[in-house]
Amino acid sequence: MDALRAELLDSLAPLRPDVPQRALYSTVSGRPVEAAELDAGYWWRNVREPVRFVDSVRVAARLGARYFVEIGPHGTLLKHIGDSLTGECSGFATLSVMDRNGANDVDPFDRALA
Repeated sequence: MDALRAELLDSLAPLRPDVPQRALYSTVSGRPVEAAELDAGYWWRNVREPVRFVDSVRVAARLGARYFVEIGPHGTLLKHIGDSLTGECSGFATLSVMDRNGANDVDPFDRALA
């Protein structure tokens, strides 16, 4: 991956993230992040550094999160979210938003909300 560093940083340099509507818990740092942190360097670290998935899920739960949404077509992280929260909190819910079959009849977020 190191061979791609300069090109990736250059390509991502124009990113100007908006302030998130909900907290974003980083699997790079294992903690909530602010919009200003989501620069090209952050995304390089996201590619290069170890994933701190369990840490970020547990921090979110300690800060009161009880609904965990996976935005992806396979829902492969749902079990890992549940495993990460075992013994950490109770009364949480996990949900996968997208349909692996690609059903386009209904917005996937509307379907998940329903």
